Amino acid sequence: MKLSTMQSSFIPAKLVPELLVTDLSTSLRFWRDLCGFAVVYDRLDEGFAYLDRDGAQIMLEERGLGRNWVTAVLEAPLGRGMNFQVSVKTLAPILEAVRQR
Repeated sequence: MKLSTMQSSFIPAKLVPELLVTDLSTSLRFWRDLCGFAVVYDRLDEGFAYLDRDGAQIMLEERGLGRNWVTAVLEAPLGRGMNFQVSVKTLAPILEAVRQR
């Protein structure tokens, strides 16, 4: 990660999950547009984005681009058994974004 290209106020979390996704644009519409995360760093040509919302962070990487870490055959639905809890100051803006979709 090139720190010089990140937002100056960005502080990396001590643990950040990285999700392998089938389509980065679709995933960004969910995480950024609906859930309110900001893209603090990306390598779009490699299908990668690092997101932050008030210290909650996640990395997204598009399957088949860049440096995928695949250790076994992937079958849909991906992410089975995964659970994320994200604390937010208020849920209202997220619910409103979902309602508008």
